[in-house]
Amino acid sequence: MFLYRYKNITLYIYLKKDKIFYIKPYISDEKDYIPKDLKDIFDEYFLNKKDIERFDMFYMPERYQDIYKYLKENVKFGQVISYKELGDRLNLHQRTIATAMKSNPLPIFIPCHRVVFNGFYKDKNHIGGYNAGVDVKAFLLRHESVL
Repeated sequence: MFLYRYKNITLYIYLKKDKIFYIKPYISDEKDYIPKDLKDIFDEYFLNKKDIERFDMFYMPERYQDIYKYLKENVKFGQVISYKELGDRLNLHQRTIATAMKSNPLPIFIPCHRVVFNGFYKDKNHIGGYNAGVDVKAFLLRHESVL
């Protein structure tokens, strides 16, 4: 396990055969403990404010793969989409979308924090849930200048 820290967010990063297979974000003040090549990947997102494009470093989960792939390819840094809108685009019920977001093992790489409640467009306080906590989701959306 490795730790990556940006401001008050710490990512716990788990590897399997030199590829990232699970990320768990927390609000924490722990220190970095991460090899430079992995640090560079997360610096791309946090410091350069760009999506992580290093597909070779991640195990893409098979379950919900179509949803994750669509989200990764179509909802870019600084954008959001509602559960309903994403479900409509993929011809899936929004509950299926919500379950996929909750099951996402690679937050930030697969940007589930960009999927928001349907009422978000009228009231920015309705961002929806997040497996790591709404405070982490809000931090990431502020980082991307959405909130």
